[in-house]
Amino acid sequence: ITFQLQPARVYLEDTFVYYVKTLFHTYIPDSAMASAPAEPQRGTKCGSAPILPEQVLQAVQALVHPVRLQRLSIQPVNLLVSIHASLKLYIASDHTPLSFSLFERGPLCTTARQLVHALAMHYAAGALFRAGWVVGSLEILGSPASLVRSIGNGVSDFFRLPYEGLTRGPGAFVSGVSRGTTSFVKHISKGTLTSITNLATSLARNMDRLSLDEEHYTRQEEWRRQLPESLGDGLRQGLSRLGISLLGAIAGIVDQPMQNFQRNWETQSSAGSHAKGVISGVGKGIVGVFTKPIGGAAELVSQTGYGEFRIKANSILVFHFH
Repeated sequence: ITFQLQPARVYLEDTFVYYVKTLFHTYIPDSAMASAPAEPQRGTKCGSAPILPEQVLQAVQALVHPVRLQRLSIQPVNLLVSIHASLKLYIASDHTPLSFSLFERGPLCTTARQLVHALAMHYAAGALFRAGWVVGSLEILGSPASLVRSIGNGVSDFFRLPYEGLTRGPGAFVSGVSRGTTSFVKHISKGTLTSITNLATSLARNMDRLSLDEEHYTRQEEWRRQLPESLGDGLRQGLSRLGISLLGAIAGIVDQPMQNFQRNWETQSSAGSHAKGVISGVGKGIVGVFTKPIGGAAELVSQTGYGEFRIKANSILVFHFH
């Protein structure tokens, strides 16, 4: 078996993965409900036959029917991976380059579990070797690796295109200088804008999470799904969200203690729980005074950057069309 994958881009969003996982659970029945107890063998008393654990039975079946291949070859793989994951903090990686070397084994006579383990170790080692690029592509750091890569591509085009034109004549040289300069400016502006926008987006998401206000966090996440169509639209959305964040920071000092007091009142908690709830709400409100304005300001930069990036993308499309 020979497997080959062309250079590809992979985008992973944890919210989408969790949603698909939940959706599959509505169609696939639970394994415990699907499996029925085995009937005792004929000629033996009930309970006298030995009952083996499910893991032992699976291991026996894997040994009886091993994976046999004369040769397994997986060609080198080159990927650009973008990951968004909301763990304790919002962590995102922007176009991380991952390269995996050739995986070749043969002849094979093993179990499927051991083969999967060998594959996992091979690709995990390849990912560890690129750990520097992974860290450098984190949006919370401004994606410096992506910025360096974009600037490198611009510098390469700036010298390569005129040189290619020089070998074909004066007219092609002038055209190469023009195209090289355009590519150089485009890559630098796009890389810088993407870096600033990613940094602001990651900072805004983390500040909203650190505000400890679940309602504010949910509202901000819903608004982020509405990407601006232009620079003016992005500026308008950013200013409106900044204003709402400032109002939420001021109102949170009173709103958070009142919410905790109302919850404790509905659950008929003791007087000590009422006092702890009010103190906890005051603490959340004070934290929100600092985190919400910072998140709103970062959201303003993020939305403006998205609107500016949309304008640049449309300009590039129009330029190529002409």
